[in-house]
Amino acid sequence: MSFLKKAILLSSLFCISFLLTSCGGIKPAGGKSGKNLYETFYVGEEGMQYFIKPLIFENRDSELLLDITFRHKDTVQDSATLNFSIKGKDLIKQIDSLTLSNNINNLIFSVHSANVEYMFAERIKNEYVTRFSTKMPLVEMQKLFKNSEWKANIKAEEFSTKEYVSTSSTQKKIQKLNQNIFFIF
Repeated sequence: MSFLKKAILLSSLFCISFLLTSCGGIKPAGGKSGKNLYETFYVGEEGMQYFIKPLIFENRDSELLLDITFRHKDTVQDSATLNFSIKGKDLIKQIDSLTLSNNINNLIFSVHSANVEYMFAERIKNEYVTRFSTKMPLVEMQKLFKNSEWKANIKAEEFSTKEYVSTSSTQKKIQKLNQNIFFIF
């Protein structure tokens, strides 16, 4: 093989290997994970995007799973997206109100039906899973994470009001999330 052919072959192999290693994943470089708690993604000029994996809250006959997504750069000025699922025997298509609180403050965040978006409902065995989405000011989210004993009250047409409490494992997760994420605020 001539010198020119070897040089072209080597440069082609270098380019291919560079392309394969630099475009290797869906998750952008710089993304990290807090094990089973959260994931972070660098989103350029908007700073970092945080995804907090579902936190579990219990009621005697149903379960609430809450996940949170927000972006943060230099200041706390945006809102967080709260997606939550209610898993139980009731098929819920509309939430009248959602209230989140902790033991420090009686009321941290409350939202009414006009600001809660119904996403979908599905039946899994003998239970329904209904998914909703809403927004919460990031400042209020920061206050909520200062104490791990959360309560969620949901009012819907299918029932008067249900109170969900954070499980002990959720309380531990909230403490770790406060130490690992919310210290930046």
